Amino acid sequence: MPTAARLVAAIALGLVSGAMALVLIAYYPDEPFARNPMKIIQPFAVIGALVGWFSLGVRAKHDEGWGISLGIRAAITTTFAILTFLSIWAVILRIVDDKLRGARPMQAVLEAFGKAGEFGTYLLNPEIIGIGLFLGICVGVLTRNTARTWS
Repeated sequence: MPTAARLVAAIALGLVSGAMALVLIAYYPDEPFARNPMKIIQPFAVIGALVGWFSLGVRAKHDEGWGISLGIRAAITTTFAILTFLSIWAVILRIVDDKLRGARPMQAVLEAFGKAGEFGTYLLNPEIIGIGLFLGICVGVLTRNTARTWS
């Protein structure tokens, strides 16, 4: 059932995820993903909106706290969902480019984990972690306050 908390969570987490893509591009301007920013901003925003709608918006109604834990959980969930999507997408692109011809199927699975580790190293910057957690907490508090106001 659509609620105000779900709508606010989807919009806010989508915007925050898109902003985090811009932060990653600003910190790593020489990386391949920084060449075409819209290719990274769009998946980040869509995945953030989906996590906001299906996870954060639903939990905001039942949480009794301030929403800080909700925001941290949403930030971590969004991060893992984005890492999973990007690593699988990178392997699919390698398959389409015919770079895995003759390889066993398990090699593609192992390569997906390798790509997730490679993309995860970009997140090891303490400033990026701090920005992500702060924005996640802001979204959690906003969503929790929305759920309290319109319930």
